[in-house]
Amino acid sequence: GDIEQEETLFAEAAHSYERALDLMGSGRGRRYPRVNGHAGPTEASTRRSLGAVLGRTGQIEEAEAQLRRSLALRADPVTHLCLGEVFELTGRAREARASFLRALQLDRGSVEALYHLGSVHMWTAPARAERLLRKVVRRAPDHAMALSGLGLLLGMRGAFDEADALLRRAAQAGGAGALPHVYRGHHYLHQGRVEAAMDAYRDALRAAPGDPHPFFAIGDLHRQEGRDDAAREAYEDALELDPRCGDAALRLGYLHEDAGRSAEALQHYRRGLDLAPGHPWAEDVRRAIRRLSSVGADGSSDTRRCCPDR
Repeated sequence: GDIEQEETLFAEAAHSYERALDLMGSGRGRRYPRVNGHAGPTEASTRRSLGAVLGRTGQIEEAEAQLRRSLALRADPVTHLCLGEVFELTGRAREARASFLRALQLDRGSVEALYHLGSVHMWTAPARAERLLRKVVRRAPDHAMALSGLGLLLGMRGAFDEADALLRRAAQAGGAGALPHVYRGHHYLHQGRVEAAMDAYRDALRAAPGDPHPFFAIGDLHRQEGRDDAAREAYEDALELDPRCGDAALRLGYLHEDAGRSAEALQHYRRGLDLAPGHPWAEDVRRAIRRLSSVGADGSSDTRRCCPDR
């Protein structure tokens, strides 16, 4: 219900921004009169707002188009941040980095630009990401997302105590939703503390009931422990919660392929790729689709798994 309400509000917001653009006409950068001493919106700022809303509702191509049109009217760091986030959603890491770097060039003091630049480097250049995120935390000690990302990186290199402290700070600061709890659970799992990990994932569910990520974590833990039925239920819960969730669809595809259910695996792999074409598993999934598409009439396939264990 919360997600449906949120989607309704986003749709209403998009309609309002589109109506505002209609009223503005085709004048480049035309501005509404000042209201209560404040400058009204320009065409550039309205297109930026529209692009951000469209990105939140999964209308990626239209979101990118609106943000680019906004930048053509006015080079603005916030618009570059919004465009970078759209690139991240579609797995275009190089373009995302360029957008975040441009935002930082336009506003050297932007903590958000620093954070996003650090975040996009987390998997490709973790040392650089750690330096950037530490800089964010020095400037903004309660930046929950930066604390979460830094905690994840430290745990990945075995500094579990410092990581745990940072993730608890992030949870207390608020604003990062389920992530601090999910990352803390990952660290417990790396240490072999399965029950503590599950407790952290349940904390994540309570912290952000509308976020599918805790269900991924719970499902992955069940899968690691050999409980495939429980894993499938968790992934289905994630997909029911957010039908645009490509991660959940790909995980379901993995489970069906592993169980020899080729038709179901193909269905979920294709859905997952449609939703998340730039997913880190995308190339593996495409190979699996080609392989499963040539499966014999008996439904048998080879035993190679598409997605790496997580």
